[in-house]
Amino acid sequence: MIIAKVYDEDDEDEDAQKTEKTNSKKIYGTAVFCVCCLKAFSFFGIVITFAQFFIPFVICIDLKNTKTMAVYMIFACSIAAAIMTVVTIVLSTKLPALLILFILTLFLTSGSVILEFFIFSNSMIVIGGVLLVLGYCSALPAIFNCMIERIKITDALNSMLMFVTTLPGTLGITLLIGFQIETEPMMFSHVMLFFTVIIVFSCICLALLDYFERKRGNSDRSTTFDEYAIRKQSTAENMF
Repeated sequence: MIIAKVYDEDDEDEDAQKTEKTNSKKIYGTAVFCVCCLKAFSFFGIVITFAQFFIPFVICIDLKNTKTMAVYMIFACSIAAAIMTVVTIVLSTKLPALLILFILTLFLTSGSVILEFFIFSNSMIVIGGVLLVLGYCSALPAIFNCMIERIKITDALNSMLMFVTTLPGTLGITLLIGFQIETEPMMFSHVMLFFTVIIVFSCICLALLDYFERKRGNSDRSTTFDEYAIRKQSTAENMF
């Protein structure tokens, strides 16, 4: 009877540990999804703001630019986006998605800071615009890969993520900028910087979530670049 009681207590402890680990993973997964949604919201806020108001911003600031000059700047940004997309595809086979997001965020932060504080010439506007485009052009695939590496993606979660990307326009952010862009062209750069701060915050939150998850011993993800590369190669081989 005593032995049976000991076994029962061991089973109860094991069940309690499994339940605690399962609940911890659910909390972690929910937190990861919320952070990724916040990141997607902010990235697409930058995308639609840049697409709609970069040319008016270039024309309305005090550098006396023409529409032709603004179009040339947009063309330079488009070339940068194409190049960065190819580079990101290559990097995604070698690096974790979170590291790629940090790289994109670094470009984005640099561009936002330049357009907010250092637009003394057309060259600085071009540099700031190109850096912004480099930062957001591959953001959604990186966010999606970041989620895949951490949680199980369902159709419902994918649909919710896509819905979040429509919110910046739905909430009237572009409408607010449109009313102010001619008289206050710096509203464009203010909004860019605002979204960038949110993105930086969300990247830090995601890194902290990973850290505490590994500390609790619940994370099944690879923690080194070598292990990550081996896992990527194994996945690719299983596909063919």
